[in-house]
Amino acid sequence: MSGSRISVSSLLFVRARLQSCQRMSAIHPALAAEGRILPRSGELGARQSESGVVLVVVLWGIVLMALLAFALSTAVRTAVQGIEAQQERLQGYYYARGAVNQSLALLLSPPSSSTGPADRPVPGDRLVWQEGPWRTQVALEDEAGKIDLNQAPKKVLVRLFTALGQSSEAAESLADATEQWRTPSGDEVASMYGGRDSYYLHLPLPYLPPHADFRSVAEMLLVRGVTPELYYGRYVVHSDGRIEHRLGLLDCLTVHSRAPQIDINTAPIPVLLAVPSMAPDLAGYIVKTRAEKPFTSIQQLNDAPATPLGPEALSYLCAPCSGPLSLRATARNTDGVTARLRVVIEFPQGVETYQNGHAFFTAPARPFQILRWDDNDDR
Repeated sequence: MSGSRISVSSLLFVRARLQSCQRMSAIHPALAAEGRILPRSGELGARQSESGVVLVVVLWGIVLMALLAFALSTAVRTAVQGIEAQQERLQGYYYARGAVNQSLALLLSPPSSSTGPADRPVPGDRLVWQEGPWRTQVALEDEAGKIDLNQAPKKVLVRLFTALGQSSEAAESLADATEQWRTPSGDEVASMYGGRDSYYLHLPLPYLPPHADFRSVAEMLLVRGVTPELYYGRYVVHSDGRIEHRLGLLDCLTVHSRAPQIDINTAPIPVLLAVPSMAPDLAGYIVKTRAEKPFTSIQQLNDAPATPLGPEALSYLCAPCSGPLSLRATARNTDGVTARLRVVIEFPQGVETYQNGHAFFTAPARPFQILRWDDNDDR
């Protein structure tokens, strides 16, 4: 009997086990077909947890790779944009340089038989070319219409600073500082430690005046008291909305004329007012008259209805003067990229004749001499 009972119990256990396996095989038929044993519930939860961790790590790896790809693409795009901008600036530079060469060709070309010298550009003209997206302009400026920084006496400098809006006291101080800059120093040690040079030694970036001629007008930015506004000029907005550019030292000074006289046909108002005894009404008369017909002689000023000039004042004037010519080229495209170039040239053999009072130049064996070449004009 006991053996029968054991057999029945065993049969009942086997039957229950088979029923359980049948139910599990209905859920996992592939596992049942392979005869594999299903993991217990605890083991299954642990494996699922491990799979979740791996999935999170993979997802973070994908995010990191995406961020690296984005950073790389941004860096490449920035580099490409920088190269394109540099290419555009280089194109603008060569457009400006080509415009300078074209202007020189026009200045040196022989006059046509029909119009004579009237087809040649003269100081004050602006030559414009348009090629594709680039618009290039060359302004011709007569250096003889400016005050030579190395030739002008102190009283002329004082009047110039006053004409540019400085007070009498400030104008005197600026003229003294300019004189000090260009005047050779007899005792350099005393000048450095006991004179006015000590101001420059106490600056955050100290330097000393050269006590020699100015090599460029830009040196004025280093002179005591000269501000960027005084040097470059400023813009004034009037009540009616007009915007006016007030001239600065950059527009009135030169180091290339090497003469104390100024050309009244091209000198701006502040330069005219810097001449001793020059009254505002006479300066206005000069500007108005030369707009209609340039002066051919300073003796024509004797016919002016304004205040006449004495012999000393007339010694500072000439009409017309033969001096260097400044070519300021500006190239700008539709995207606003701008390149500037400035060349100062001199025609050694002077002038042959005049066009409405302005000098025009011949083409000698040595056509011209370059006195200065600035790849980056400071205007």
